[in-house]
Amino acid sequence: MGSYMDNLKRSPIHSPKKQDNGSYVLSGLQSPKSLEPFVDTVNDTGKFVEAMEKLGPGKKVFGVSDLRTEEEFVRIWCDIVGVEGGYQQIPIEKLQAMIRHKDLARELVESRGFNADFGWNGGEEDVLMPRDVSLLLICPWSCSVLTILQLGIKTTTLEEYLSREGWAITGEKE
Repeated sequence: MGSYMDNLKRSPIHSPKKQDNGSYVLSGLQSPKSLEPFVDTVNDTGKFVEAMEKLGPGKKVFGVSDLRTEEEFVRIWCDIVGVEGGYQQIPIEKLQAMIRHKDLARELVESRGFNADFGWNGGEEDVLMPRDVSLLLICPWSCSVLTILQLGIKTTTLEEYLSREGWAITGEKE
């Protein structure tokens, strides 16, 4: 499962910070081009279960609402909030110094390291996004007729979530 979208408002480490020049910067360990999985836990976790149920045993579904690069996230956030901003990759030591709780710092460093080495899906090729869920139906009266039913489980996009949450200029929820 990806990063909870509501962490953006509950945890200061996950939100862009205002700079002296008025712009906003999101700092993180990963490359600006690294993909980050985002999850709208309130609206989408049940949809992941629905996708797994429809696929049946032996199939894998990536529990993610939206998958964006760090640069895309900041651009979307800035567009919605109406400010200028960017992403800054920082060294591990700087992130650790920013976080009071050392266990949380260790978890963030380890999870980002795993992502860099293996990807968020652990490097497995057959993991489906909820939107890509489909079923192969075999017509019972003819073995030669196959039908693919594209189920396309709809999940919340980052734009939908951020727009719905009513972010103020400070990056805090109104």
